[in-house]
Amino acid sequence: MRTRQATNMLLGLLLLPPFEPLLASMRCDRGILSTDETVESVEEKCGAPDERTLELPGIDEYGVLLPEAVRVERWTYGPDNGSYWHLRFIDGRLVDARSRRY
Repeated sequence: MRTRQATNMLLGLLLLPPFEPLLASMRCDRGILSTDETVESVEEKCGAPDERTLELPGIDEYGVLLPEAVRVERWTYGPDNGSYWHLRFIDGRLVDARSRRY
């Protein structure tokens, strides 16, 4: 009987959708953001950020991109009722959105 319960539990876990990291639900005038959205899509939904920083990919002394180098953008919206939204993009795709109260 225990073997059957364990088998059923394992089967149930295998049938679950793949795990995706949770993204805080940032709502904008034109929609809700989700992971993997492009920079253009986020700007279309939320407008230009109040602050934007860009970290260019690393290059070596010959001007060649380093292996696995990525472009990172950080956007900030706010303050909105004392809260700021911090968004992080890697190679033009949204990977993280966090709200913080100051």
